[in-house]
Amino acid sequence: MSLELNGTFLTDIFLMLAVLFLPLPSTPYILYLFTTNSIFEAGLVFFLATTARDLISYCLGFSSNKIKTNFLANSINYLKKNYSKNYAEKINKVAKFSKEKLNNTTIREIIVARWLGVHPIIIAIGLGRLSSSLSLFFVPNTFYVIIDVTFYWILIGSGKIFFEYYFPGVDVIDVFSSKYFYVASLLFIVLFYIIYAYKKWR
Repeated sequence: MSLELNGTFLTDIFLMLAVLFLPLPSTPYILYLFTTNSIFEAGLVFFLATTARDLISYCLGFSSNKIKTNFLANSINYLKKNYSKNYAEKINKVAKFSKEKLNNTTIREIIVARWLGVHPIIIAIGLGRLSSSLSLFFVPNTFYVIIDVTFYWILIGSGKIFFEYYFPGVDVIDVFSSKYFYVASLLFIVLFYIIYAYKKWR
């Protein structure tokens, strides 16, 4: 793949972007990228595609906040007429709480939210609706891209040499495919959530 702005390079970016927006598993195409190109080239495509995804989602959220439709107004009127006052107040409280949380969110909290499984498109749209700083999606995305690229570098790139040097006799493929690695990762994530929640809301 050439890094010139034509041909395969742009095609891979647009294909990766399409996969990220469509309800399709992205892992097969990511594996294709990293197995058919250098780590740098594949990582650059992955970074540009995910950044474009978040930027487009942010712009959609920003635009949706500026457009008032009759459908939205009719939906609000329908809720007021068909639901109790108490229920409507609860909805307003939830919406107000969510808005305040997003307004006061930090880069670290966005990283944790994505780790918890909140989709980056949802986060970017929410940030766009509040006209939040672009760094709130750009920095976390860069953070996760670096982690993903490092993972594939160790798994199928030259990073495997460093892994085998520091852990002689250990097969990296066997480690990542081991059920014990999965269980250990799961326990680590659960422990992290518990510690983070305790420190955050104690």
